Amino acid sequence: MALFGIQLCFIIDAGAFVVSALLLLGVPGKIRKQPNVEASPLHIEAERQTPVKKSFFKEIGEGLQMIYSIPLLLGGVVTICMVLLVLQMADSQIVTLFRMIPDVSEDLLGYCISASGVGTLLAAMFVRKLKWGTLTKMGLGAVATGLVFAVCAVVVVAKLPHLVQGVALFGSFFLAGIGVGFVLVPFQMLLMKRTPEHMTSRVFGTVNSLTSAAVIVGPTIGGLMITGMGAVPTYIIAGLGTATVGAVLLCLKKNIVKKDELDSKPASIALTSETAAM
Repeated sequence: MALFGIQLCFIIDAGAFVVSALLLLGVPGKIRKQPNVEASPLHIEAERQTPVKKSFFKEIGEGLQMIYSIPLLLGGVVTICMVLLVLQMADSQIVTLFRMIPDVSEDLLGYCISASGVGTLLAAMFVRKLKWGTLTKMGLGAVATGLVFAVCAVVVVAKLPHLVQGVALFGSFFLAGIGVGFVLVPFQMLLMKRTPEHMTSRVFGTVNSLTSAAVIVGPTIGGLMITGMGAVPTYIIAGLGTATVGAVLLCLKKNIVKKDELDSKPASIALTSETAAM
């Protein structure tokens, strides 16, 4: 945005959607299953006994039950949904916040958005090398993201020189990107490691539904809050709320890990008993 301007960015974005649609046209549709005349009676009977596909809400319910039964996963889901909710609230109303800066440069918004993307990329590259626990990384990421958004609102209304204000906002968005990376990457790794193989589709589908709901609801809540209270109070409340969620996660991480270990022991004992019996 800072390099090409807003109009050209919209044109590039629209062109990318058109190219994506053209590429999808080449993807084959549903493949019809050809009847196998040489199939054995046992194979035909097995096809007849194929279980009926469950409804969407039933699979979501099973996914929620599985997530609730794994304390680590439950804490991660709550944290990532909260972070995505606030992130969408901030992204959708960022123009409103920047308009409060007198004589603001049009390039500042583009540089800040780029800084957040670079921060997320760097976090994704290096977060795996840290030996901290998953909940520690996610908690620190949520705290950092929330505090940074609150600081951004304060910087906007503070009477600072334009250079100092621009540097502060640029650095804040960079740190916010790092915080988001500390939440997203460890959560995806946790999700892949702790989800049972037979529940993969249900759990992943449930998580995607929850995160999508946060992404959709975020701009709506952000618009309502800014209309009622203004941009600065909205950013401060949303930021401090996210930081509070991260702080609570850091305070409860030992109890969550302990409960997770206790809940996983019966399953491992049962699996060992079944293996010994075989």
